[in-house]
Amino acid sequence: MGINVDLLKRACEVAGAPGFEHRVRDLVLNEIEGLVDEVSVDNMGNVVAIKRGKSSKKLMSAAHMDEIGFMVTHITNEGFLKFHIHHFQHSLKTFDILELLHVNDCFELLH
Repeated sequence: MGINVDLLKRACEVAGAPGFEHRVRDLVLNEIEGLVDEVSVDNMGNVVAIKRGKSSKKLMSAAHMDEIGFMVTHITNEGFLKFHIHHFQHSLKTFDILELLHVNDCFELLH
């Protein structure tokens, strides 16, 4: 079985910053429909799916639905980016001094 490139593309493109994973969850729920015996979403938003096998052996697979979320707040005169990192529970932590990427590096990454 090959890689489902269309599904991989959609999974990579869907927004899912911490605390805002609902779009990713909807994608997962849509994709596993009909493939599992039971599916539920708990109070924290975790998707729990069960597929019963023919043996007594058990396998668990786990993954994160969120992605790193940040917002550029300033570009310095030297071309460095300053940003807020978005954390779970909708809080923003400010990094006023941290200079992560130079603007020219960002353009090289995007092109």
